[in-house]
Amino acid sequence: MSLLDRLRYSWYGLPAAVRSLVFLESGIYLLVLLLRALGFSDTLLSLTAFSPAEFLSLKLWTPLTYLWVHFPQDLFGMLFDMIILWSLGGLFARRWRASHFVFFYVAAAVLGALFDLLLYLVLPGKFSAACAGTSASSFALFTAFYLVFGDAPVSVLGSPPMRGRTVYYLIVGLELVLFLAGTNPFFGIQLGGILAGWLLVTGRWRPRKLQAWFETVSSRFRWRRSGFRVVN
Repeated sequence: MSLLDRLRYSWYGLPAAVRSLVFLESGIYLLVLLLRALGFSDTLLSLTAFSPAEFLSLKLWTPLTYLWVHFPQDLFGMLFDMIILWSLGGLFARRWRASHFVFFYVAAAVLGALFDLLLYLVLPGKFSAACAGTSASSFALFTAFYLVFGDAPVSVLGSPPMRGRTVYYLIVGLELVLFLAGTNPFFGIQLGGILAGWLLVTGRWRPRKLQAWFETVSSRFRWRRSGFRVVN
């Protein structure tokens, strides 16, 4: 089977929700390119991209809209996001209902933007970049894969099989290194996506479950520090 045949087979095997999202985001990217070619500059991007400072200037819709657009010069980033949506999105859209998957995808983007806003309020010099694209949703899908398939063997671009959690650590570590080097201005959004994926997959977005998790972690920490367990 040729590569084209395999891509066609994979495409038609995707859930309708994933195919619709790929069509929508690819179409909007082409629209942004067309508007720029017609001399409308980046009007659409200025209205939809998320920036913490502009959000505080009452562009309150941008945590919901930045997900659907990409910077026209970032073709590689756009293709990377579509590959993640195609592969991991297809994987989880088959496991969940379509409405659940779309909610996860959009909610991760919103939570990622709000977390980036929180980081901006603490360190405005580090987390002030405008963001467009699916970085938060992509990293939420990465985190979902880590949580559900962390022990599954994964081969990346023909590499020897590695555990899914190893691939996850390598990707997150690389993004951290790029952030520290000053070449990854979207690390806050990515961290927000990681947090969103963890909360949504584990169900710890519910206050009671989150409280139970905190109590479990704190009790383990106290036990390790004391060196012994008290039995009643």
